[in-house]
Amino acid sequence: MPNIRFSPVQGQVADYVLNHPTASPFKANNISFHIGGQYLSDFSDKGIKKFVEKNNDDLSFKEVGSFIQSVAANAPQMAGASFDLADKELGLYKKDEVKQDHIRTGFTLETQSGNLPSKGVVFFDASKASFPLLNAEKAVKTAEQKLKEAEKGLKKAEDKVEDAQYLRQRLVDFLGKDSPKDLAEKQALISSLETTLTDLKSEHAEYSQELKQLEEEHNNQTPNPPSGLDQATRWQRMTQLKRAIRGLDMEIKDSDKAVAAAKKEISEKQGPLSFMGIGNSLSELHERNQNLSKAQDGLKTARQGLDSARQELDAAKALRDRILRGEGIGGPTPAQPAEPTPAPAQPKPPTPAPVAEEPTPAPAQPKPPAPAPVAEEPIPIPPVDEDIQPPAPAQPPTPVAEQPAAPAQPPAPVQPAPAQPVPAQPSAPVVEESFITGGRYNPLVTDLTGAGAAPQPAQPAPVAAEPQPVAPAPAQPAPVQPAPVQPAPAPAQPAPVSGVSPVGSVSKILYTVKKGDTLSSIARSELGNWKRWPEIAEMNRPVIGSSNTHWIYPGQVLTLPPLQLKPRPTS
Repeated sequence: MPNIRFSPVQGQVADYVLNHPTASPFKANNISFHIGGQYLSDFSDKGIKKFVEKNNDDLSFKEVGSFIQSVAANAPQMAGASFDLADKELGLYKKDEVKQDHIRTGFTLETQSGNLPSKGVVFFDASKASFPLLNAEKAVKTAEQKLKEAEKGLKKAEDKVEDAQYLRQRLVDFLGKDSPKDLAEKQALISSLETTLTDLKSEHAEYSQELKQLEEEHNNQTPNPPSGLDQATRWQRMTQLKRAIRGLDMEIKDSDKAVAAAKKEISEKQGPLSFMGIGNSLSELHERNQNLSKAQDGLKTARQGLDSARQELDAAKALRDRILRGEGIGGPTPAQPAEPTPAPAQPKPPTPAPVAEEPTPAPAQPKPPAPAPVAEEPIPIPPVDEDIQPPAPAQPPTPVAEQPAAPAQPPAPVQPAPAQPVPAQPSAPVVEESFITGGRYNPLVTDLTGAGAAPQPAQPAPVAAEPQPVAPAPAQPAPVQPAPVQPAPAPAQPAPVSGVSPVGSVSKILYTVKKGDTLSSIARSELGNWKRWPEIAEMNRPVIGSSNTHWIYPGQVLTLPPLQLKPRPTS
């Protein structure tokens, strides 16, 4: 049976969109909702409430509205589905445990119907539903219950330790403050004696085994005994073993007596009625020490259980919070289209790239520093002329260095090339193409790789009339002044800006739709002419929809056609 996952709802679709005859996602994907034989046609809040109250008052119209919004957010993958709102597995009833947030944050339905999306009509029959937020909330409640039980267990363990400490201290007070030390010494003595006894008995067993083997060799008169000893040596060794065994027997006996005496001292009753067998002993202190040790181990285990319960509760709460943020079942799918918004910032790196490459094609010109003002132009939009004036002082050195070539009138073709007024004409389109309608800086100007160096000297062109009289002053004023007037039209033909034409274009621009936008308002604000909205609509058919649909929604990313830029008239 296929599972249909409903992604979290990030934004509510407006009523007028849901009710639109063509732009409605339900119309576009052939999705319907019904209760019995009655179909919902008005998707406004009032329409949903009226439909629910009329056909099944046990349903929660608010949960029905949340379910409809969830279907709208996932409309393409639900194409062809017809939902029975009275289906109990959908969780839309007032008395069930499913609430609006459980639906809004995404869920999964297991269906016995056909696969979706479908070109035909599929009557959706849900056999099982899973709501991650509801499951997370249940996990939080379970973890909270475990935490309470762990806290109770910790309190009981602390009480046990306290009781064990009290009983032990009471016995110590009766036996004397040195009783724990006496008990420890006697226990250490018993442990040492028992270890010694074990070693003595092991040695006794080895000697006895060897003595038995030698006695067998002696009695049987074995010609080649396994021990390899002759008769005299064997007899001498047997004598030594017997003496060692007798000594070990005495040591074992004495150690047994010492152990018994130490144990008797531990178990001996103390107190005024000890002669009657009434009182307390060190063995009872040993028992209470063991009880205290067990209680302390239980307290340690209870603390570990409390830490584990807290971690489980924190993990359950974190999962619940992630689901509330729309990250519980794979992330907010409807919010993904917003990610392409950083795309407009990506064309910005290409602009520094040509700047870095421009010094190589024109190393003789001191213009490569000029790209710095280009990067600052987006901030001061109106004072374009002010940005042009700073290069003016730097312009005179260039004509002065090349002025000696100007008096050489015979080489006429050479004169127009170095003449500075040449970039004056192309400078206008370059300045125009750096800004889009509204006086805003356009970082998406392309095809400037070859023109990056040339547009910068073109900016001083409007001011070139002032520095040129200054430059000819030291040289020949009379021949220099006519030079900018005559060659000015001629250099306009070679157009040093190789990649830009007087009527240029800008590469495609990505635009994110905001609330209140229309195609005509976007064409007016971004392209400078509201009549170009059909171009935007035609370029974005995969986003907007069929050819008779002009509806756009906030968050959609549109591709704008290139700007048609005209040169600014020059004086």
